[in-house]
Amino acid sequence: MRNEFPREGGTPPAPHNPRWRGLLTPTAFMAPALILLGVWVVYPAIATMVRSLYNDAGSKFVWFDNYDRMFSDALIRTAIKNNFLWVLAIPLTVTAFGLIFAVLTERIAWAPAFKVVIFLPLAISLFAVGVIWRVMYQQDPSRGVINATIGAVRDAFKPAGVLSRAQPSSDALVPGSGGSIVFDRPVGPGGVVRLGLTGMSATEIPESATQAVDPKPQSGAITGVVWRDFKPGGGVPGKVEQEEVGLPGVTVELRDASGKQVDSAKTGDDGSFAFAGVNSGAYKVGIGGSTFAQPFKGVNCSARS
Repeated sequence: MRNEFPREGGTPPAPHNPRWRGLLTPTAFMAPALILLGVWVVYPAIATMVRSLYNDAGSKFVWFDNYDRMFSDALIRTAIKNNFLWVLAIPLTVTAFGLIFAVLTERIAWAPAFKVVIFLPLAISLFAVGVIWRVMYQQDPSRGVINATIGAVRDAFKPAGVLSRAQPSSDALVPGSGGSIVFDRPVGPGGVVRLGLTGMSATEIPESATQAVDPKPQSGAITGVVWRDFKPGGGVPGKVEQEEVGLPGVTVELRDASGKQVDSAKTGDDGSFAFAGVNSGAYKVGIGGSTFAQPFKGVNCSARS
């Protein structure tokens, strides 16, 4: 019988360890990943290649006819070329920038400052960046920075009207050209025009506004008043009453029968205006469209981004 114990002073025999047992442990650890890789990547790739050799219905084996049709299409060839150039250019660009950054962050005297510029944005979370740009893109110009900037430039060339939300208070006023509001009946020298407006808030009324005055007829002139036709507690539309204020600074236009503007006037603090020295004839009186010009309401930046 073979002596399994070493003699005194001898070396112990090498342990019996088959080669396959050394490969079993790493294979067991890799098996789940290999199975998933085969199921989700390898098998679909092979099945797709096999499927590409059949017709569109999948009922007939057509060999390479699909590839022949694909490469004979100029549009697809261009797409393949562009993809090839993209795959070629992007790795080279990323590698080149990586090398440049590596040099700038380690090999120059001002490397710490460069590192701060590069890595500081990483200190802000993506959520915070999303919130910031959400505010930037707000359509309301009073909230969104981008629309506020656009609005500031727009208002310099096309300012909003002083009474952008005002509406006629009676049927005697009708929409005119260019956004104006016109008295529906023609008037001549000695005529009186009452242009009542409503729908505006108290904050829109100029601070200099005073009690509206019901105009009196004047010989050879057309007189009128523009006022806020609203009385607390109720009133009569189209009638100038106490506690109703005039609207100063409103542009009133006088047009002849052909629609041509012959004169314009600004209302006083009590809303009154007058066109003196008017020749005989029928005229239309209305409030200019610039008075009702809408303010900038913003653009939907998020939809255009």
